[in-house]
Amino acid sequence: MIQRKPQNRLGCNGAEEVKTHPWLRDFPWDALEKKHIKSPFIPPQEDNFDQKNINEEWRDVKDEAFIENEKSLRRKSTQELFAGYYYDHEVASFTEREQV
Repeated sequence: MIQRKPQNRLGCNGAEEVKTHPWLRDFPWDALEKKHIKSPFIPPQEDNFDQKNINEEWRDVKDEAFIENEKSLRRKSTQELFAGYYYDHEVASFTEREQV
């Protein structure tokens, strides 16, 4: 039997964990559930690996908002929001194969 590491990734402890995260707690979750607002992200209907979805270069790297967000991600206070969380691609890969 394979032993797994504790799940310390955001959302592994349920949707409430995501909803109360400092970056998302002010999101109008009730309005979204009641369909009073449009979802901020709707995945494309076509294949994610379609060539038109592959961006050869980051076109927004010179965008002011992109630069400001990148700076904010480097702040110690921002990084501390994710203390205790990790991403293990091997565990994620195993989990994906397990679900198939």
